[in-house]
Amino acid sequence: PNVGQIQVVGDKCYEEGLYEAAKILFTNVSNFSRLTSCLVKLGQYQAAVDAARKANSTRTWKEVCFACIESREFRLAQMCALNII
Repeated sequence: PNVGQIQVVGDKCYEEGLYEAAKILFTNVSNFSRLTSCLVKLGQYQAAVDAARKANSTRTWKEVCFACIESREFRLAQMCALNII
């Protein structure tokens, strides 16, 4: 029951732009897909790649890849792209 509430609170924090708080909550419930999105919003691209690896979702990999390209983090973008293919 508590895990469900943590997820809901994490979602609300994310929607309101409280990415640091959402990061802690998503880490707690092991929601690596949403954690990856938070890390991208915070500009923590290396950590986002690590979380995407745990999420293992094509959508998540694409999100991180495009964010890395926009931020000129080409080495990280290349790592993401290899997981999309």
